[in-house]
Amino acid sequence: MYFYTGKRMDGGSKENLINADNAHNYALEVLKCIGQMKDQDRRLSDEIRTLDSEKRKLQNDIRFLTDKLAKINYQIAKKMDFQHELRKTTKESEAAYSKLLESSQVLCKSVKETKIQMLGPNVPSTVDIQQLLQSAAMDTRALGPTSNLLRERDPKNEGVAVAAAVANELAKK
Repeated sequence: MYFYTGKRMDGGSKENLINADNAHNYALEVLKCIGQMKDQDRRLSDEIRTLDSEKRKLQNDIRFLTDKLAKINYQIAKKMDFQHELRKTTKESEAAYSKLLESSQVLCKSVKETKIQMLGPNVPSTVDIQQLLQSAAMDTRALGPTSNLLRERDPKNEGVAVAAAVANELAKK
């Protein structure tokens, strides 16, 4: 079988005929190339699906980690606020204790001066006052690290002594 191509060779003296077997081979070659392109398309589709699946997994991981990070940031902020308030309260408590200690020392001095004026300088302390002072000193030691701060500010426990002296004087009246 022969096909006419419409072209002439040698100045148009002969018709160019293509063998049918050659045409069939060309057709097979074209079909083979098309098959290869379809195979490559399927491989690319599979790779795209795999990458897309990995992308979705990573996006979910990012979303999960972002939520977790937000929760941790919230907890840190809450704890920092609490720590700030705790430090503020501690400073206020220390300041109030210092004022109380100063007031107690002034009161103790005033009671001692009043006692000396009323009873004289050589009047011995009563047993009750000594017991109160001893128990107050023990209470101060029981406070642990805080007691060091108390002893630094009031090494003789005069604040406690003042309270005991005032209580004793009031009990006598």
